[in-house]
Amino acid sequence: MEIVDPKPGMSVYDPTCGSGGMLIQTRDYIRECGGDPRDLSLSGQESIGTTWSICKMNMLLHGIAHADIRQEDTIRRPQHKDENNELKRYDRVLANPPFSQNYIKKDIEYPGRFAVWMPEKGKKADLMFVQHMLAALKADGKMATIMPHGVLFRGGEEREARNTSSSVAGLKPSSGSPLGCSTAPAFLPACW
Repeated sequence: MEIVDPKPGMSVYDPTCGSGGMLIQTRDYIRECGGDPRDLSLSGQESIGTTWSICKMNMLLHGIAHADIRQEDTIRRPQHKDENNELKRYDRVLANPPFSQNYIKKDIEYPGRFAVWMPEKGKKADLMFVQHMLAALKADGKMATIMPHGVLFRGGEEREARNTSSSVAGLKPSSGSPLGCSTAPAFLPACW
């Protein structure tokens, strides 16, 4: 949590929230730093109905009834929108998306989120999630995500998406970068 350093009054989004662990950790971090966690806007989305239900219950059990948790496929139909029906933007975006998943391009809403389209087959949705997260991030926001190591080394569209994401977001290499790699985004623990 220290990497993205959320503060009271900020908006935090997890587009693949699962059972809500990262959102709960954000609330706990604010509390540990002496802030009021009620002064935090928490939003999340989960595609699997059962997991979404567990997340909603988890939020209630942890006293976070104000969290806005929605159920739908984030890549195809993002649910959090602003008053102009555009993607809502957040101060902090945190996610641990499902690794190496396929996605379906047909009927994707807000296709402008994706500068580079990954092949639909071959379990290539990893960098589609990264592109969505960048699209949901405010210009001065911070993002942290966990990705499988494969996204760091595969070529083709994934290399193009890495380079595009790095240049668009102004990302710098991290200490986990492979030797000689200069476009590693700092938001990946296993960076390119």
